[in-house]
Amino acid sequence: MENLEELYRTYKDGLLLPEVTKVKVIIGRTAYKGIRYWEGLRVEYRYILLGNLPASHGRAYYRIPGDNRDWFIGAYWQEAENTENWRKYAPYNPGGKSFMLCPWTVIGSIDDPSNPKRRMTIQAEEL
Repeated sequence: MENLEELYRTYKDGLLLPEVTKVKVIIGRTAYKGIRYWEGLRVEYRYILLGNLPASHGRAYYRIPGDNRDWFIGAYWQEAENTENWRKYAPYNPGGKSFMLCPWTVIGSIDDPSNPKRRMTIQAEEL
């Protein structure tokens, strides 16, 4: 079960991150709720969105209007509830099934020449 409040509280109060905002991100026809947080070590924002991976995962990189970077799914938690792995790792994944959108900040292209991917515009807004 995806729980936005639990995710928000864990990052805002539990990890004491200085900037955590509730967001809605639209990828394709699906609206995801989640958080945007400031990742101070890498000096960048990241998004954690609740729900199943988007259908475009593995076939597209994402673009947010006003941001010229490519965004990609850098991590995800999609374990079915009440399995052995779920019981073991659920405490590290507050909110339930989720995935993380990260900006590509490394010098050079994100593209693999043998497996090019399309760019998909997504919408992100604060809640």
